[in-house]
Amino acid sequence: MKIAVSIPDELFYRAENAARREGLSRSGLYSRALAVFLATEAEPTDDPVITKLNEMADLINGIELPPSDVVAREFVDSGTWEW
Repeated sequence: MKIAVSIPDELFYRAENAARREGLSRSGLYSRALAVFLATEAEPTDDPVITKLNEMADLINGIELPPSDVVAREFVDSGTWEW
């Protein structure tokens, strides 16, 4: 499939040099890079931190929260935190 993408000039020239060094066509280099990226990229649901953050976001969705400086001040004043 043919696609068109925009990338910064510096990245383009670096990719051209890398393709030449590896003996790949431009398409071959970009295909390989995308395959490696997709193979190593974890699904968001596999990450326990992201899963927990999503759960927290669902809990507070629609709740009006106080400004962050108020929340921070209340946290500091509570004395329940440690360095």
